[in-house]
Amino acid sequence: MRPMPLSSTPLPMLRAVLLLPALLLASPSWATNLQCSGTLPNWQANLDGTAATFTLRDRTGDYEVKLTTPAKNDPDTTAYTLIGATDTAILIVHPGRCNTADHIAHVLTQERSEAILLTGCCRLPLE
Repeated sequence: MRPMPLSSTPLPMLRAVLLLPALLLASPSWATNLQCSGTLPNWQANLDGTAATFTLRDRTGDYEVKLTTPAKNDPDTTAYTLIGATDTAILIVHPGRCNTADHIAHVLTQERSEAILLTGCCRLPLE
């Protein structure tokens, strides 16, 4: 099967192919290098590519970033599904002023057998 020449490619498909890289670069919420934290209780999440660490109070665990899911109705909001050896967490990040950071975070996880929702702030690490 031969590739379709650009001159016969449907215009909407061509636009999508050309715009997708620009959208991915323009949206910081698609980045998987994030440093997030919150208080009451103290928590921290650091995402680096497909790996993450999550600390709640004094317990730290290593996680795999299994899914990165942008919101259907807001491409600047992204959910990161974190899977650890014994725990899971879903980190939802969206733009917004938050203390000295530029993203707001919500984490749904568990502490022992209790589901908990945490809030905090995220920032992209300095290059």
